[in-house]
Amino acid sequence: MVGIVLAAGSGQRMGGAKARLVVSGTSLASTHATRLREAGCDDVVMVVRTEDADVVPANVLTAISSAPEPAGSLLVGLKRLPIDGNVGEEIVVITPIDVVPVRANTIRALARELDRGGTVAATPTCRGRGGHPVVLRRKVLDELTPDGSLRDVLSALGVRRVRMETDDLAILTDLDMPDDVIAHTGLPPTFIPK
Repeated sequence: MVGIVLAAGSGQRMGGAKARLVVSGTSLASTHATRLREAGCDDVVMVVRTEDADVVPANVLTAISSAPEPAGSLLVGLKRLPIDGNVGEEIVVITPIDVVPVRANTIRALARELDRGGTVAATPTCRGRGGHPVVLRRKVLDELTPDGSLRDVLSALGVRRVRMETDDLAILTDLDMPDDVIAHTGLPPTFIPK
């Protein structure tokens, strides 16, 4: 299992690059990397802009993207992953940086869903709402184009994509704007200085 953290956005709505965002005293970059490792990811790639490469934790692979769409950045991150064995069947965990990381056991449970016959992708739901991360077989991303959408690729899978119910409230916590950080932590956002 491998992980990709998408962190190449400019963070205009947040007031700073989300790759540099600190939540509860720890950078989201570090928290996401740690959680993916705890869940069993052998390799983790963080996709960032050039100017934010310094925040990528030491044990994480760096991929630089200037792609205008998240799908383009995802493809950049995918190319940075090592290729071992049966690549198409490899499990890939994809998360944007601007969400609160889910529990490691939530990621492992999503990955176990791929053991069901015919299932190639799993996404979590909580209280009737969907969220992140997306866990899928690497071959699913063969259909993704730089100007496309992962959402469209997942929708096209039909019954081969499972929506797994969880009590992990982190899947409901997006950190898109300063008010989201304040609601989650009680404090305004802070950033790792450049």
